[in-house]
Amino acid sequence: GFYVEAVTHLRKQGPSALDAEIRALGPWDVYTMDEDEVDELADVLDFFAAEIPSGRNFEMLHALLAHFLRVHGGALAGREELRLRAERVRAAAKHAWSGVDQLLQEVRCALGFFGGQHGQ
Repeated sequence: GFYVEAVTHLRKQGPSALDAEIRALGPWDVYTMDEDEVDELADVLDFFAAEIPSGRNFEMLHALLAHFLRVHGGALAGREELRLRAERVRAAAKHAWSGVDQLLQEVRCALGFFGGQHGQ
């Protein structure tokens, strides 16, 4: 995809480096955020919206998204264009998790069947 190099870079980083990269994004102060910082956060949201549906790097992407939202949630809430992009990410994440839930339900059914609970 379009973000192959970014994902490759992120996968090579340790937890403290990932934290530093996320904290370095966007504004230091939500109230004085300029358009370049808004664009930077929008680009990150576009990254998540594009990569989450791929199903690759599921755990890493969702962990990074959760941390990104903890760090930058105030900035995202402060701008309409960022809220709209965040909604696209939310929809992608919701769809991805529904797929995981469906797979887990299939596993539960199979375990129930093979565990002898299918007739009870």
